[in-house]
Amino acid sequence: MVETNHRASGTVEAHELRSVAQLRMLHALATRLNALDDVDAIGEAITTELKTLMPEDAKEAVGHGVRGRRSKSGAVSFELLQTEAAHA
Repeated sequence: MVETNHRASGTVEAHELRSVAQLRMLHALATRLNALDDVDAIGEAITTELKTLMPEDAKEAVGHGVRGRRSKSGAVSFELLQTEAAHA
């Protein structure tokens, strides 16, 4: 295997730092969700977390099968996107 010091979006170290930060965020979310026993509270926690991932100045963001849209009033809504795997 050939090792490289650079990736398209930056150095290997920067990529690893982003990966660790993402894992920590997911762990924190999983911990919060595991503490909840109400479906509405779980949905609210997920929605709140998704809102933090959408940049403040973005009108729309798409990623990992979800599209977020910000209305003129600033409210954020989400929709699940269909993928090829969902039809299999």
